[in-house]
Amino acid sequence: MPVALDDPVLHWLGQRAALAGNSNDPGWVLRDPVVNCLLPALYVLDQNGRIHLPEEVRGPAKDRYFGNKSRWMMSEHHLRPILDLFCQAGIDVIPLKGAILQGLLYRDSGIRSMADIDILVPPHEFLRSANLLIQSGLTLVKPVHLSLAQLEKLPAAHWPGELAFQHPSGIGIDVHQNLMPSHWYSE
Repeated sequence: MPVALDDPVLHWLGQRAALAGNSNDPGWVLRDPVVNCLLPALYVLDQNGRIHLPEEVRGPAKDRYFGNKSRWMMSEHHLRPILDLFCQAGIDVIPLKGAILQGLLYRDSGIRSMADIDILVPPHEFLRSANLLIQSGLTLVKPVHLSLAQLEKLPAAHWPGELAFQHPSGIGIDVHQNLMPSHWYSE
């Protein structure tokens, strides 16, 4: 019989509580940087009756859960037009990491936080993709020391592995030209 996902989470939480030393104080969950990342999952376990969160923890856990859910919905809403834009321009694109895995690996989008949307484009379409995003209203935020015009003058071997953009809504979009960051290849 398969083990439910919440069983390992509850086991891990118990182990972490033992290490924290002050697990009688429910506020430790909010102060512990590792457990704090799991607040949305703890909220779901609380709602399913698997655990009982004290109100001082339930409120922040609920806020984080619904914050994640709303950020995911907003990200998905803004990703679709970008994918359509690239499709119309004939640029192949693959959503990476959270953008594609969110719906496949997590039964509930409120459990996983998502800071930005990562997409992969072919290296020969990297700067063209960046220009399309700028033309559609996004702002280049990384690298901050080079403009797109300056990058276009450099040989492709000197381009960064990714460019970070910000949508007017505040959503971050990272365009990658490689699956692995280029600094992983340096000796």
